[in-house]
Amino acid sequence: MQTQNPQQAPLSPNNRWVLAGPFARIHDRAELLEDLEQAVMPHTAPSVLVYFGFEGLKEQLEKLLEPDSNALLGRIAILLSTLTDSLCLLYEPRRGEFWGLFDEPPELVGTLLAGIGDEVDRDLQPLGIQTAINIVLLPEEALTPIAALRLADERCRQAAGNLRPARPRSAYARIVALLDASRRERIVDSRQYL
Repeated sequence: MQTQNPQQAPLSPNNRWVLAGPFARIHDRAELLEDLEQAVMPHTAPSVLVYFGFEGLKEQLEKLLEPDSNALLGRIAILLSTLTDSLCLLYEPRRGEFWGLFDEPPELVGTLLAGIGDEVDRDLQPLGIQTAINIVLLPEEALTPIAALRLADERCRQAAGNLRPARPRSAYARIVALLDASRRERIVDSRQYL
């Protein structure tokens, strides 16, 4: 993060320098909270907090083993990073939970998000994954970083249900679950021949 001269006004989070490459542009929870702290300050320029939710991602991640689930999350991260380019800061505060902070007018962000959603859906639809995007206007709709996150999360739950991926189970637990499902399928198949 840039150091600031005390006499200067605080910089917008999107005005700081970030490394190049898709993964270098995805920040963590601490950075999201820090940037939201600035974005919700009274008399700051309007910004838009975006929650990129994915219907079907939770189920896909529960089916996959660790390397494959990480590859899927990496694919989503690259897609979002590529599609948003330098228009926003991207965050993954929790595994499989993606957020963006735009310093653009809400009308422009809405248009951009429609295109981003279409592109992501086109790429992930074969996997049964579809975007569910929600926004919060800052500082207008939230006075604290937690209030902004909570509002976006509530809107997402109302529109699409709980999309938050569960914590990954151990490899052993996932293998046992897959074996149980396979065994149940064989039992059902064998009953069809009776």
